[in-house]
Amino acid sequence: MRTFKINTKFNLLLVVVIICLSIIIGVVSYVQVKDIMRNNFEQSITHLSKVGYLLLEERFKGDWAIKDGELYKGNTKIVDQVDFVDEVGESIEGGITIFQGTKGLITNLQLNGERLVGKDADPKVIEEVMKKGNTFIGEADVVGTKYLTLYAPIKDANGDIIGMWFVGETIDEVQQIIFAFIGKLFIVMFIGAAIATLGSFLFTRAFVRPLQEMNRQLRGIAEGEGDLTKQLQINSKDEAGELAQSFNKMLTSLKSLMQQIAHTSQQVDVSSDTLTSQSEQSAEMTRALASTLQDLAQSSKTTLHTTAESLTAMQEMAIGIQQVAETASTVSDAADVMGQEAAQGNDSLNRVMSQMTIINDSSDHVEKQVRILGEQSQQIGNIVDVITSIADQTNLLALNAAIEAARAGEQGKGFAVVADEVRKLAEQSKQSADQIAALILSIQHDTTNVITAISSNTKETAAGMEVVDETKEAFQKIMQSIGGVSTQLHDISAVTEQMSASIEEVTASSEEMARIASRATDSSEHVTVTAKEQLASIEQMASSAKEMAQQADELQGLLKKFHY
Repeated sequence: MRTFKINTKFNLLLVVVIICLSIIIGVVSYVQVKDIMRNNFEQSITHLSKVGYLLLEERFKGDWAIKDGELYKGNTKIVDQVDFVDEVGESIEGGITIFQGTKGLITNLQLNGERLVGKDADPKVIEEVMKKGNTFIGEADVVGTKYLTLYAPIKDANGDIIGMWFVGETIDEVQQIIFAFIGKLFIVMFIGAAIATLGSFLFTRAFVRPLQEMNRQLRGIAEGEGDLTKQLQINSKDEAGELAQSFNKMLTSLKSLMQQIAHTSQQVDVSSDTLTSQSEQSAEMTRALASTLQDLAQSSKTTLHTTAESLTAMQEMAIGIQQVAETASTVSDAADVMGQEAAQGNDSLNRVMSQMTIINDSSDHVEKQVRILGEQSQQIGNIVDVITSIADQTNLLALNAAIEAARAGEQGKGFAVVADEVRKLAEQSKQSADQIAALILSIQHDTTNVITAISSNTKETAAGMEVVDETKEAFQKIMQSIGGVSTQLHDISAVTEQMSASIEEVTASSEEMARIASRATDSSEHVTVTAKEQLASIEQMASSAKEMAQQADELQGLLKKFHY
């Protein structure tokens, strides 16, 4: 990637972004469309099943029953009603099958010209419908073919499950609709990506062209053979045009700078020759002065060394005694502070014992209140069970009312709507009751945990009170020991302070003698060092003047390579 040009990098980046976005949009669209279509088909299957079953109820009156091993609806033998199944299947445009037990009895589904009767239903359907008595909605295998199905139990007058009512459509139809939509989406995204790529290529080509011209001229300047009189001819008003104008201004400034540097370098060359000659004369005079001053400084050092040794010994003794006095005083003060803090700690322990007693009493009270809360939660749970039972009975009554309304035909439509609303209210009541029951169960569980935690906390509080009592006794013993140590430290501090005062008087006299000798030595050394520094500066100045003259010549040679 480092060897690619800017327009290539930009185009590659845009293509990668477009491809990634296209893949993400395609995957998300496929998943969402698949879910939406699946939900729509499930709702459609549910509606078609209700319509087909209502037609069945209107055509054949009476209860379901098994007579002499055959399935009946009232007095009608179902196995002979193939025409009815074909008629209903054609009207709802879907597959219809009536099962006796787990085997298909009559159906409009065919394979190679033969009706799919006598075939067992999918095992998961049998488990959900025949054994559990629930309605199954979802994918199921129908003689090797995947269908989106609805299986509802068929019950006799006693409520026993004796068969199943099936409505379904093949999943291939759903997949075809989804794939058709995704195909169109990918075509649109491909066209958009192609247009965006072409536009990016044209844009980057127009944008990079001024940069290429600027780069060519900068390369010539960097190689030392640039033409500073040539300006970029770019008249656009965008950022590229502004950059070209700034580049032209830079060339103008650089041209002026080159001219000034050429003039200045000539003057520097002349001045450096004069400075070199004068520096060499000053260096000879400074060397002679430095030699004389160095002999004088050596004599002063011998006198100062003897005085300094005596002063150092006295100072070290004074420092040692002073440190002993300060240490004793510091330890004494620390002992006093420690005694005060120990007394404060003893008072704090007394307050802690009082607070722990209050906490223990509060824990007992909280535990009693939590137990009462648990008993009240149990009573609320009993009430929720009653509400759930009433909701189930109301739902059953609403279902019976809907069946009666269907039998009444056109006159029962209004009553059917009311029955359906009652059924919905009953289901909502049952769901709310289930949620309350779950919440009550959670509260009862948390209440038990709180009681356990409070009991454990009470035991820990009692143990903590025993530990605090033992700590209080230890603090009292510490306070007694600190009192004895503090008295002894005060006596030691007084003695060391007297010794320190005597040593300081002797040290002051020695320091005065050392200062007199030091001033004489420092003066000689300072003058010597100054002379040496001046000599070094003069020699460095001469060397710098020579280098400056050489660099000025080199600079003039470099400037001649540019055309300005």
